[in-house]
Amino acid sequence: NLAADFLKGEGCKNVEVIPHGCELPEKAPLLPTQFRVGYLGQVGPDKGTSYLIQAWEKLNYQDSTLILAGSGTERLHNYIAQNTNGGKYQLWGFVERAWQLYEACSVYVQPSVVESFGIEILEAMAHGRPVIASQGAGASELIEDGVTGFIVPIRDPEAIAEKIDWFKNNQGKIPGMGLKARQRAEQFTWEEIKREYKQVWMFMQKGKASETTL
Repeated sequence: NLAADFLKGEGCKNVEVIPHGCELPEKAPLLPTQFRVGYLGQVGPDKGTSYLIQAWEKLNYQDSTLILAGSGTERLHNYIAQNTNGGKYQLWGFVERAWQLYEACSVYVQPSVVESFGIEILEAMAHGRPVIASQGAGASELIEDGVTGFIVPIRDPEAIAEKIDWFKNNQGKIPGMGLKARQRAEQFTWEEIKREYKQVWMFMQKGKASETTL
């Protein structure tokens, strides 16, 4: 974790990284019958949505859809019209329930240039979706490359397109990779995260007790 490494470099001791938790659905939703790629988040240079759109244009599938959801995505019509020549899109804008996006897609993509964590990665995995994530997303550390998804360099439409195309041409592997992604997400339920917080708190209390006895 980059933040933890920075703090340790500044002389901080006993640095513990506790990630976000997630709600785990009872079971992963069925995959859509049509290959669809999903993204959920705001629009901005830090989110890398332009690189995902460039990647989708390169692929120019006529039988697949890129779903862009989240605040601001509904305003991307003009950008897509002016900067691309191909590809099918759905622009959802704000979604009240994130699971709607995960349920609608076959594969989730997080192309962030910088992101402290990126909870959407973990949520997508919890819903049984393999993930393509850039190295700029902190939660990319959760992905086992080639097993639960793929990790790509930041600002690299070609690399994003390559991995999307791999999934498109190997759709039979998506369920298995999605299952492994969900199994990974099971380690980050809120119950597990609360247990980690409790362990850190107990460690701190033990340290205070030792200082008192001295």
